[in-house]
Amino acid sequence: MLYAKIINQVGLITLARPWAYNVLNDYMMREMMKILDAWQRDQQVKMIMITGEGDIFCYGTDLGNDVEEACLLENWGKLLNLISRFPKLTVALINGKTRDTGCELAAVCDFRLAHPDVILCFEHHSHRLTSNIDHVHYLFDRLPYPKGLELLVTGKEINSSEAYSIGFINKIIPKSNFLEEAINWCESFTRRNLELLLQYKQAALKSRHR
Repeated sequence: MLYAKIINQVGLITLARPWAYNVLNDYMMREMMKILDAWQRDQQVKMIMITGEGDIFCYGTDLGNDVEEACLLENWGKLLNLISRFPKLTVALINGKTRDTGCELAAVCDFRLAHPDVILCFEHHSHRLTSNIDHVHYLFDRLPYPKGLELLVTGKEINSSEAYSIGFINKIIPKSNFLEEAINWCESFTRRNLELLLQYKQAALKSRHR
């Protein structure tokens, strides 16, 4: 339910559950963490990119019974923390509509790229808010506080242009040849020495987590 491959020194993870809005289940989370662990040590991988299959990026995480949900939320927290502190540069390639905790997955990445037709909704499902509240802070790392609070509480949808104007999206790229354009965008980073990239990322993490 996810694919992983390396393209021009970019490790690409594709969430492949389009029939379920690319919602992450426990298996997908554990697989992602394994892949990220391997790519962290792989000298041929300089950046990580996460995207979705079809016209949805991610609608967040699965729900099960109370026991399953507790385990899933624990792994969700581990995955978000892993990506947010990952030593290599990370990119969310937002290929379509994104809702709920899917926005958190995008937020923990260093960069967010989107095409003009992308729609974002930051609201969490009300019946899940109490269990997911610990991870909302990742959104406020990327959004201006008043606007972020407004979007989270009201559930207002915004397009990629609006998301770019408030700094959540870093670049809007054409929908045609979307992946190719994104890989080309990464080239300005991947052509640099890996050790230099790691040093810059480490300095940025230290500054961010002071």
